Amino acid sequence: YFPVDEPNFCSDKPELEVIAYVASTLAAIDRRNTTRHTWGLAYKHGIRMRVVFMVGRPKDKTEEGILYSESESYHDMIQGDYTEDYHLVTYKILSSMHWVSSRCPSVPWVIRADDDIIVDPFLLHNLLPKVSKEGFNCHLWSNAKVQRDGKWAVTKQDWNYKHYPIYCAGAFVLHHQQLLHRLLEASCRTPLMVWMEDVYVFGFLAGEAGGIRPELKVTKHIHTFGRMDEKDFGRVTSWVEFNDRVSWWENIVMFHKESSVHSGKKGTFNVNNCFILELFLINLCYHILK
Repeated sequence: YFPVDEPNFCSDKPELEVIAYVASTLAAIDRRNTTRHTWGLAYKHGIRMRVVFMVGRPKDKTEEGILYSESESYHDMIQGDYTEDYHLVTYKILSSMHWVSSRCPSVPWVIRADDDIIVDPFLLHNLLPKVSKEGFNCHLWSNAKVQRDGKWAVTKQDWNYKHYPIYCAGAFVLHHQQLLHRLLEASCRTPLMVWMEDVYVFGFLAGEAGGIRPELKVTKHIHTFGRMDEKDFGRVTSWVEFNDRVSWWENIVMFHKESSVHSGKKGTFNVNNCFILELFLINLCYHILK
């Protein structure tokens, strides 16, 4: 159930190659606008990718106004039927996956992204033919230690082990459309043992679905948490970057424009152009399995 929806977001562009759903909150207006004016412009640059923002219920009239205003202006806002809470992002991601599966079934590639990252869609487009359809491409966390206090605290009652299974950092995950339904089905039979969505969705559910493994075959650094550096242009597809994403985006565009000129290739570049919410899961699984 999506109170604010764009049911034709993908069908309006039948040639789409990538759909990126960005986890956001209604208060994060600046982050969304920055994304819209950076890598969210990929389609206008000749890359067959579109970006949509996933948000929860407005908490007051102010947020309700933000939602409807942006929806009317940009037609890229999807509101799921869940409460906005940092500890409930898992439900945002499952709801988002269901939206992509039902609204964009013919789009082959899917990106799960945070609203504070920057993506190089030109490099991504060139890498897609090399990407496995059976795995996640992401920043990999292996043998990550469980924290018992602080921001990412998990109690022993929820997870009585010292380490998590291998999983993808949730800031940027690229995978094929065919994995979505397997993950959603796995969510209907996998208890929410850990509230952190990247551990649960891209760790536990991947294991439960069977045969899905995080992998880094495309590039050693498909996503990095390090600071952006020009030496990474043409090598890294995404960064967590909190400072001046607009300037970095302009540098990325210029890099690929110059690379295209120097190589003599026309290519596709076009510079112009943990709480268990049982009712939520029951409802979601009903739509998945019906």
